[in-house]
Amino acid sequence: MNQSNTPKNRGLGFLAKLMRRSLPTNQDVSVDSSAIRSVNYAPKTQQLTVTFAKSGKAYAYGCVAPTTYEELMNADSKGRFFVKAIRNTHPVMLVG
Repeated sequence: MNQSNTPKNRGLGFLAKLMRRSLPTNQDVSVDSSAIRSVNYAPKTQQLTVTFAKSGKAYAYGCVAPTTYEELMNADSKGRFFVKAIRNTHPVMLVG
């Protein structure tokens, strides 16, 4: 009997899907960060909108994979993660 598909042995793919469902999308989410005030992620368009704490300006970043959004939301330092993985690696547009 193949047990690879039993609930106990679903593996990390199942966990990733479960985590993705629990993260808020398509709404402004305040984050605990001195650099970032809030984020809004639209999974269908893979657009991440970031509102910065100091300036209050909002920028939309395109082509942001769901896993990158998950990593941002789970990062100990959202500002550091943003600089490392998003700021200079995704197309950007000022939106507000």
